[in-house]
Amino acid sequence: MSVRADHAIPYGMPSTQGKPSRIRIVAGYGLVVAVAPYLVLKALWVAGVMVGVPESSPAHSGWEVQNIVTGLMDLVAVAVAMALTHPWGMRVPAWLVIVPAWIGTGFLVPAVLLVVTGFTSSLTTTGELISLREGLVEDWAYVLVGSSFAIQGVLVTTSFALYSRVRWEAALAGTCRRGPTFGVQRVLGVTAAVLAAGVGVVRIGQGIFAPDGWYDVPWTFLTRFGELVEGGLALLAAAGILGLIGLFRGWPLGRAVSATWIGSGSLFAYGFGRTISLAAGADLSDQMTSVYRMLNLTGMVAGLVIALSAAFVMAERAATPAREPATP
Repeated sequence: MSVRADHAIPYGMPSTQGKPSRIRIVAGYGLVVAVAPYLVLKALWVAGVMVGVPESSPAHSGWEVQNIVTGLMDLVAVAVAMALTHPWGMRVPAWLVIVPAWIGTGFLVPAVLLVVTGFTSSLTTTGELISLREGLVEDWAYVLVGSSFAIQGVLVTTSFALYSRVRWEAALAGTCRRGPTFGVQRVLGVTAAVLAAGVGVVRIGQGIFAPDGWYDVPWTFLTRFGELVEGGLALLAAAGILGLIGLFRGWPLGRAVSATWIGSGSLFAYGFGRTISLAAGADLSDQMTSVYRMLNLTGMVAGLVIALSAAFVMAERAATPAREPATP
């Protein structure tokens, strides 16, 4: 007798379907609205209408590829938002939803913290939301893009949480436990957790002590805060995967999955983006020091391994239900 794969793992068809809740619809369409300003800017820049970009900025010319790629990423965000909102999204192959949502969450959750903190800091010190000299774009464009990212971060997290609650409610219930392949999971999980924790400790140390040789720009409050945020999320990823594989037995499964999801997504999204920029020789990538390059590469690898380990754990949990306690 054959068994369909989507019956064996929690990434197949949902157990329940129904009319989406009002908050899920609002969050999904709100995400599309939040993406729109950034998408319009990218479309204008690709068309050569460099509104909001000073002529002296490196971004005024030669950034066509970057603008096309980031514009396409926005279109993917719109498609994912619709999948998270409508009933047909429950029938989409799970990986088509999970992968972009994971990367998007990993990129946008730190952006929420950075934008809110940056706007607040600038407003209290200068009386303006943004006050930059010789920025890549004009101040109003930074405000528009930053606000868009912050709202997207809140809404994509909300949308995916509500979607997951319907599609994988049973799979996310219960507590963390050790599975039949715990030995292998421990090797992968602990190795990735050590890498993530190392990245986290170094980033937090940099955020606190602001050493020379990190990046070829001056240390500011916001760059230091950014290091603390990324470092904290790296430690969150490490704790999440250790709990998920069963080293912290008794942890609520939802808590471990959430920590692993956000933390590993941040490690991978930022590490991958910066590593690709460096490999492609993108403008300003030459400002990355060797230490910074190594941190991003290590973070990318750690985030990917943690995510794959988590996927294996969840697949195994679905295939091997928890044992019922013996009765006397």
